[in-house]
Amino acid sequence: MAYKIRAREYKITVSGVYADEITQDYMYEDEDEVEVNIRTENYLGHFFREDFLCHFELDKLTKTLPATFSTNEIEEWINGCIKEAINNFNSYIVADLEDDNEIYLEVPDQTPLKLIDLNKKWVEESFVLVGENPFKDDGRLYQLRNPWD
Repeated sequence: MAYKIRAREYKITVSGVYADEITQDYMYEDEDEVEVNIRTENYLGHFFREDFLCHFELDKLTKTLPATFSTNEIEEWINGCIKEAINNFNSYIVADLEDDNEIYLEVPDQTPLKLIDLNKKWVEESFVLVGENPFKDDGRLYQLRNPWD
């Protein structure tokens, strides 16, 4: 799933000055509308993996592991964490000319995942989860959620 988010490309139509800011070609200034290509990987940064995975907070499932969870509970948790990460990425600014018309990244919601999509052998009705998220970083997560603090 993360690779789909990172590899996303889309086109948007913007004014010439915003096209210059996004493409850094500086040849569109006099144009009213320019279609530009946005590649999400150009804006997600070098810490994308950590920024994505730190949204998978095990505390949302339970305070103590190991514990047994239904397939539905695990799928809801995974899909909720992915949605939260996407919402965070959509707050990343692609271009800002300080005119209150910022252009933000546009990562679409993803098709909900099923455990069987991740591993064909995961067909049980419940699973015991153990361990911890090695990418848990409450400080980083706070910084991602509150960039203006």
